[in-house]
Amino acid sequence: MRFLPYNRNISVELIEEEVPEEGPILLPAEYRPTQDPYAVVRVTDEGAAADCHQHWQPGWLLVVEAQMIRTINYEERTYHTIAENYVIASLSAYERA
Repeated sequence: MRFLPYNRNISVELIEEEVPEEGPILLPAEYRPTQDPYAVVRVTDEGAAADCHQHWQPGWLLVVEAQMIRTINYEERTYHTIAENYVIASLSAYERA
């Protein structure tokens, strides 16, 4: 089954940050770690909807508003999308002239 985004959505995969393991730390039961408002995601091979304003290439790293990432679970598979207007920036190893 192929996942095809529509309506200016981009198919992305989440990039998990490595968290260094430390010794056991006791925290209060009501403690909630602070959430970063932004996330870095990678455009998947499914790419983006045809009506997007930008041509998003598979493999591009994008900085997006983390709370706006949509998660879709279907038939034991998980897909993630982000609406094009929630993309803040792209990350590139090359500097533009």
